[in-house]
Amino acid sequence: MFTLNGFIHMILDSVPNPMYWLAPFSYRGFSVNSLLIKIAPSIAYEHPYWSFSVEAIIIILAVYLFLKKRRNSTETAKHLSVRNSNPGLP
Repeated sequence: MFTLNGFIHMILDSVPNPMYWLAPFSYRGFSVNSLLIKIAPSIAYEHPYWSFSVEAIIIILAVYLFLKKRRNSTETAKHLSVRNSNPGLP
């Protein structure tokens, strides 16, 4: 898990800034922003801060998953408490 998290962190760091993926063999920086400029320059120039949207989507997804898990655990706890209070029911 630690290695996977480190790899994901490096990928997300290469979204706005160049990352030296081939160091120490080559110090050429790779970034998603430079790739976007080559593939779709209109998007890159019309929305210069698009990388903040990627970070916002990640944060919103994390909050959603946290609240969903919390709601499910609360419903499970209520279900278990009702089931334990009525031992005669299956």
